[in-house]
Amino acid sequence: MITEDFSNSLAVGAQAPDFNLLDTQGDWVSLKSFEAHEWLVLQFTCNHCPYVLGSDDRLRAVVAELEGQDVAWAGICSNDPARYPQDNYERMQERADALPYRYLHDPTQETARRYGAQVTPEFFIFRQREAAWTLAWHGTIDDSPRDAQEASTAYLLPALVSLLEGKALERTTTPVQGCSIKWI
Repeated sequence: MITEDFSNSLAVGAQAPDFNLLDTQGDWVSLKSFEAHEWLVLQFTCNHCPYVLGSDDRLRAVVAELEGQDVAWAGICSNDPARYPQDNYERMQERADALPYRYLHDPTQETARRYGAQVTPEFFIFRQREAAWTLAWHGTIDDSPRDAQEASTAYLLPALVSLLEGKALERTTTPVQGCSIKWI
């Protein structure tokens, strides 16, 4: 699925809705958990989508390249675990050690709905100012999340670098492509 229709998504400039989700270590996580950082990258993701699996190594490289920067990272799995048991909490825990971010479980899908997430992987970059998180960018990692060999244009890393350098973004959104979120 590829879309640029963000009419039901959080708008750039809007404040992030708070959440209280269990991570794979058994800790409850909210936006306050990231308050020590200026930037937060939230990724809607899962365990089984070929677009997610196809972009995992590139995401690890982006996170590594920005190590030491004031950026927090979190992935949120909102897929229906009854219909997609490979995305259940226990399977998330199995996968978590290989991920460069905190992995959060959204079993009610309330968080995905409040953010207007549509696919996996789908990224939201927020900046914290005066204890509020404001959406600065919404998109995907590059123009071919599923197949690194086909990727020709990076989106996530250039957006983050520009934001960290205080530069204006050329685009505040990019098309997202991936597997649709598996709704209950």
